[in-house]
Amino acid sequence: MATGDFQDLYTQALYAAQRDTSVAFDVTRAKAAVNTAYFNLCDDGTQWAFLATQGEHTLTTGDETYSYSDIATSLSVTGITDVLAVNFGGPAGSYPGHYVRWEDYWAIRQLNPSLANGVPHLWTTTGRSEVQIWPKPDSTYTATVLVLQRPAELVSDSDEPLLPIGWRSRLLVPAAASILLREEGGGEASSAAAELDARYFKALEGTENTSLVLQLPVSHPTPAEVALPAGLQGATNSFLELAQRVCYETNTAPWIGYQLDRAKEAVNSVYQSLLNSNEDWDFIEREGRVTLTAGADTYSTDTFATALGVGSIRQILNIVNDSSANTPQLEALSWDELESLTKSSQDGETQDQPAAYALWNNKVRFWPAPDKAYTLGIYYLAGAAPLSLDTDVPLFPTEWLYEVIVPLAGARVLYQSGDSGKVQKAQVLEGRGNAAYKRLVEFHASAKAPTLNLQSPKFASDLPGTYAQDWYF
Repeated sequence: MATGDFQDLYTQALYAAQRDTSVAFDVTRAKAAVNTAYFNLCDDGTQWAFLATQGEHTLTTGDETYSYSDIATSLSVTGITDVLAVNFGGPAGSYPGHYVRWEDYWAIRQLNPSLANGVPHLWTTTGRSEVQIWPKPDSTYTATVLVLQRPAELVSDSDEPLLPIGWRSRLLVPAAASILLREEGGGEASSAAAELDARYFKALEGTENTSLVLQLPVSHPTPAEVALPAGLQGATNSFLELAQRVCYETNTAPWIGYQLDRAKEAVNSVYQSLLNSNEDWDFIEREGRVTLTAGADTYSTDTFATALGVGSIRQILNIVNDSSANTPQLEALSWDELESLTKSSQDGETQDQPAAYALWNNKVRFWPAPDKAYTLGIYYLAGAAPLSLDTDVPLFPTEWLYEVIVPLAGARVLYQSGDSGKVQKAQVLEGRGNAAYKRLVEFHASAKAPTLNLQSPKFASDLPGTYAQDWYF
């Protein structure tokens, strides 16, 4: 009789229960008790290293669902109680397999149920019976699968359980003997069974931090670690991508509509507050041309924005007449100044080439009213309209989008939670974003030059050309 085989184990169980090994009825009961103890141990939720095995399973084109039984056949094991990891064997540079909970898997899948087949990226399990993968394979892949196998029933006396030999008697014998005694009932048997149970649980505690338990248990990734399939990721620098990055920074799921909407709101809040601040951002400076209508002296800035191909105009900085040579730039006046100097711009004066303009309430008034369709050059600051479409791209230096907008938006999302841990993370993100914002101002705003410097230090320098009458000395 080899130590640790089936016969040895059920014989030890009979001795521990103080039952006769020569009684066939008790032997039969002991065999069943050993198998029960064996199956209970192997399927108690612990990731036992002695049950872990890996092998390859073929994924076929367009097939999303794979049964445990088919995977077990590919791995040449009796059965599978759990799948721990799947690597899809895609081309170099493709994502490894990521497990997601069943409800998250379907939430992601419903973002675009008709997503084109590709390299599988996500997987989940359903009821310990099948594995589902997505996107559906666009080719045949050989997946490497790590599973917990289901042990085979011990039948022959020479059969050996999968447990390491040193732990077979310590775990299976007291558990099986306890089962025998509890089946018989009675006070004395129950007391003896309790002692055996204590032995078993003490031995079970001793398995912690040993080679019996996987030293690196397979942990399911957090939302921040699960990248969406390529077909669902926002285009680079787009509104959708920024919101998704905010979700990843805050460890929230970008595939859940509510959380993505909160991220989008935070992105818009940060974006508009930064661009509409009093900083002189050079990256929103624009120039273009608009054409006036003869006789019409008042226009909305929205009309000019449409003509210039931008969403809105934050501020008009300068206007020049591009229809006539050697004409000075139009004089910028306040509404009061224009009315005072012209003795009212509505007094029916002769139409002529515009020489001045006034801005108020998103309107532009020219004086005199144009006598023909003049083409004007406009130097202006583009306005920051709210981002709405997933494909919208902010008016912002691309190299600073992820350094400024994403962390500051992430902080706003986390502050909403009220959770102390999330508030601390928010403070870290806010500090990172503010530090980057300071550098952004130094590169692209008023801090580029000291405040006391002249805006145009060479304003009195002579200019070459034929405009001597316009020089200043």
